[in-house]
Amino acid sequence: MSWEKKLVKTVQGCFTFPSGKIPTKQRPRFAGGHAYTPKTTKAAEDYIKAEFIKSHGLEMAKWADEVRVFLKIVRPAAKSDLKRVGAPDLRTPDADNVLKLVCDALNGIAYVDDKQVTDAHVHFSNIADRKDEANAYIFLLIGYYENTRLS
Repeated sequence: MSWEKKLVKTVQGCFTFPSGKIPTKQRPRFAGGHAYTPKTTKAAEDYIKAEFIKSHGLEMAKWADEVRVFLKIVRPAAKSDLKRVGAPDLRTPDADNVLKLVCDALNGIAYVDDKQVTDAHVHFSNIADRKDEANAYIFLLIGYYENTRLS
């Protein structure tokens, strides 16, 4: 038995962070016997949700099949790294923490649940132009795939 994967739709988004810092998914905090999401993580997730809904609405919120995610993270080069512009960006945050933040934020908005993400790529790069050093960006591309069984 084999399956055919068919790309049904792609969606793009861009999230701007004027602080120049890319937010990440932080570990839950505990107080009074309960876990809670840190304020900075909650604020970043709320911003991503709002921007995605503003651009794309909730059209794909009930999508229950396969999803693939690509993130390109662009941020200002550190002043100490100006000679390294174009080289791999190995600074924090970790790619998996940024991916987790975006995927969790889009639960119930871009797809039913982030467990549907079967393929994910994260790419970091620096902004070489120092005029735009205040902003950092997350560019998002989501591919929606339909799986059908071949007879």
